[in-house]
Amino acid sequence: MILSPYTIPDVVQMVKLAGGEPVFVDNLPNSTNLDIEHLSRLLPDAACVLITHYHVTQNHLSQIRSLCRSLDVPLFDDCALAIGTRYDGVPIGCLTDASVFSMSAFKPLNYFLGGAIATSSSIRAQSVYAEIRNWPELTKLQYLRSMIRTAFFDIATQPGVFPIITFPIHKRSVLNSRREYLPQVRSDNKILAPSLMTRPSKAAAWELTRKLPHVEGHLLRRRSIASIYHSFFAERLVSGETEPLVMQDSSFIYFPIFVKSDLRDAVYRRLLSKNYHVGISAYPNVHEIAGFKNTSGRSTNVGHLVRSVITLPTHKKITEEYAADLAFAVRDAISVESQRQCPLGVGRTWLSANRGGPPGGRLSPSAGDCDAGATPFYRR
Repeated sequence: MILSPYTIPDVVQMVKLAGGEPVFVDNLPNSTNLDIEHLSRLLPDAACVLITHYHVTQNHLSQIRSLCRSLDVPLFDDCALAIGTRYDGVPIGCLTDASVFSMSAFKPLNYFLGGAIATSSSIRAQSVYAEIRNWPELTKLQYLRSMIRTAFFDIATQPGVFPIITFPIHKRSVLNSRREYLPQVRSDNKILAPSLMTRPSKAAAWELTRKLPHVEGHLLRRRSIASIYHSFFAERLVSGETEPLVMQDSSFIYFPIFVKSDLRDAVYRRLLSKNYHVGISAYPNVHEIAGFKNTSGRSTNVGHLVRSVITLPTHKKITEEYAADLAFAVRDAISVESQRQCPLGVGRTWLSANRGGPPGGRLSPSAGDCDAGATPFYRR
């Protein structure tokens, strides 16, 4: 089964627990879009392909689908972050042989546990029904455990708690550490947990139905905030090569930008030290995690990506004013840290005291810039 290693370990582990052999396909450089050339070399030996949609939908979904169909290889997509999005005018979830949606507590459409599978194949649907028909419903105790975990994060991110307790603890932890800062590895189940082979309660269906009409509004809000960041960092956007029509219908669950990997941690720490709420890569490179290091395939670009990403928030509590202020701070942090690592007088980038652009509009980095491989920092 071909899939990207830019995911949570559990996704890969489920393939193994189902008796499959995962094979990793790489992304394009500085992108979450799959490397089509690498995929095409792996396809002849594949039983199926699983692609993942991230902040932007997979750019070449039509081409991937055509490649898979030409070899009669089923194509599935992980739509955990993409519910409500479209590709070429068609809702995500209607474009592959089957689509998987996660609706756990931290997803755009959420309950405490659960998800959904969408397929246009009646044969495949009947197979799924036959598998889950005798599964028990999630118990109240299982829901209670998830509720407690969710409540912990909810309390930790409340306006009266986050700036006073949660963020200072996180900031101190990062600033006091000199290690390379990589995404935290999430659950890696060695066996199938009982909750993974259950059906959601009827209350879950009621709650999801109640929330479904609000998904489009949340997407529009995230895209609005993303457009502010895009005006500053169009040339730093991860997956920036994505076609405009694909990009405009994507989720932008967050807005990831890339900087040189030897600058990323310094930029991240500088922003935290100034109390800006940013993240790093949302996912690890599973290919680097114990238990998956010997998995076939390639992950060179994914490995570089997880060390290069700064993630800017787009959630509903982010205002336009904060997004613009954060963008200025990120731009300045990149410039300052880039200059700190440059030899004196080589590749200097002009930095305005009033955060504007250079006279005349835009200054492109010179060939000597430490971070010239990514962005002209300043626009008017």
